Amino acid sequence: MRSLIIILGALLSFSNLLSQDILTLDEAIQITVENNFAIKMANNDIKIAENNTSKEFLGYNPTVNAQANVSSDFSNNKTNFSSGENITTGYAFSYGANASITSNYALIDPSRNQNMKQLKAILQSTKVQKRLTIENNIANVMSAYYEVARIRENITLLENTINLSQDRLKRVKVANEYGQSDKLAVLNAQVDIDRDSINLNNSLLQLNNAKRNLNNLMGRDIKAAFIVEPITELVNSYDLDILINDLHSQNASVILIDQNIHVTERNFDIIESTKKPSLIGSASYSYNYSKSAPGSFFSSSQNDGIGLGLSLNYNIYDGGLRKVQTQNTQITIEGLNLQKDELINNLTTDLTNAWYEYQNALLIIDKENSNVTTSKVNFDKTEQQYRSGLLGSVEYRQAQLNLLSAENSRTNAKYNAKQIEIQLKLLSGNLIHE
Repeated sequence: MRSLIIILGALLSFSNLLSQDILTLDEAIQITVENNFAIKMANNDIKIAENNTSKEFLGYNPTVNAQANVSSDFSNNKTNFSSGENITTGYAFSYGANASITSNYALIDPSRNQNMKQLKAILQSTKVQKRLTIENNIANVMSAYYEVARIRENITLLENTINLSQDRLKRVKVANEYGQSDKLAVLNAQVDIDRDSINLNNSLLQLNNAKRNLNNLMGRDIKAAFIVEPITELVNSYDLDILINDLHSQNASVILIDQNIHVTERNFDIIESTKKPSLIGSASYSYNYSKSAPGSFFSSSQNDGIGLGLSLNYNIYDGGLRKVQTQNTQITIEGLNLQKDELINNLTTDLTNAWYEYQNALLIIDKENSNVTTSKVNFDKTEQQYRSGLLGSVEYRQAQLNLLSAENSRTNAKYNAKQIEIQLKLLSGNLIHE
């Protein structure tokens, strides 16, 4: 009874899986691009980089400042004149007020234009960084998707195994009733079906965990229900030389370091621009009023007016600062080029290794297909002999396990090959293109 409950629970869970909507790999990728948290944060980085290239950020527009002040005084005043006359005012009150509005605008600023060009180059680097984020997350989603497909396929195999185990248990029970089999055969069949049902339940647990992981990578509710498509056939026409050429021109990490070199090269133009004069124009309006204390020479005063001005700045000699900045920029670019060479060497090695691993994976799949065919033939013959009473249940069980093992090995081989295929596409820069 216990084994029957386990089996029914497993089969019920599996039937629920079959009633769910199919999630294709393309749909999973699309959901990831739209919802993944890391990709959303990369979008925010781009928005900031875009704002940094605006004219407002770089001071292309004039600035306007306003200020106002009010002051007062309450004090004793004593004034002595040369004629000998003295005037004393006890705790007299005086006050004053002023206000002004000033506008400044950089009429000529060579550095501003060069900073704009560098910030636009940084924007392009940010977009490449976003592509890197998208590629890595898509690769993770594809890997997780194939993991769900692998477990789901293994569950199907286990379901078939349980059906066979149930049939075997029925047969040995009938044989035992008619004295054609002993109690040990029944117990062995019962143990085997318990083991099969436990394996199925464990696989269902793994499947649910894998699906939650996939939902999390896609950036959606981890409880969202779905089933995936079977693992597709693999491509065996990848050309290593073409992949390496694609790596040089399409790999996002290589493109990013090229873009960083370009950003750093803009420093030369920025340094050069500091050798040129800048001109700032200003305009202002001011108003001043003051009320003197009683006994002062002037009882009050008021003035207002408009002011215009130009400010020329020309750095004739900077003490050698530009020379050092230029040297440092050259050294930085040399370092970036060395990083690029190292990066390409490492990526080429990884790609080459992955390509050979992929070729080996394809050979393994061919061998596993042959093993499944052989195991299926062996099982069919064993089953015929078992039903005819020529073989015992132990031999039948072994043939059953051999077939299950061969089918699982083939599924795992397909999964491993798919994982390597993802790396081939990622390293060669073809993941997003496809």
